[in-house]
Amino acid sequence: MKAKKTDQNLRVASNRGTSLRGDPTKNFERRQWMKESLGALGALGLGGVALSGCARPTTEPGPAPGRPWRDEKIFIFYYPPDSEKREPGRWVVDPAHKPVTPGRSVTWKLVGDAKKATLTLPSEVFVTTSLEIQRGNPLVTSKVKPEATAGFYAYEVDVDGMKAVGGSHPGVIVD
Repeated sequence: MKAKKTDQNLRVASNRGTSLRGDPTKNFERRQWMKESLGALGALGLGGVALSGCARPTTEPGPAPGRPWRDEKIFIFYYPPDSEKREPGRWVVDPAHKPVTPGRSVTWKLVGDAKKATLTLPSEVFVTTSLEIQRGNPLVTSKVKPEATAGFYAYEVDVDGMKAVGGSHPGVIVD
């Protein structure tokens, strides 16, 4: 039965003008046979689905409904001290220089055991310029003004009396 099916497959492939020879169950030959046999599906735009096992996107690439194209989230966390280099621990903002889009909201999340963090944001960019993060509610959000002009804007983060660092200084890049 298996030989008959193989002969039948070879006949179908040879009728279409291909030069497939041998057992179509071997890896390379099988892949070649599948590509040739699925030509009709490829013409319908379905070949990638059959060959890769992945669904093709049904719409143009872009933001998913209800979600931003990129996440506008910034983390504030404690970086422990390095005893080898004798550096003290510090609070870090990551990413240090976050690209943001006018009209979108930016969220800061405090990760770690801190009592309070205060953000002082530039008034040219953000609607709310002073935000406070308390223990138990680690997220705060401020909206980027739609009329914000492109450029780099620095801001300050104070966590339990320590300034948080991010690169040379934490900031946002309005694009």
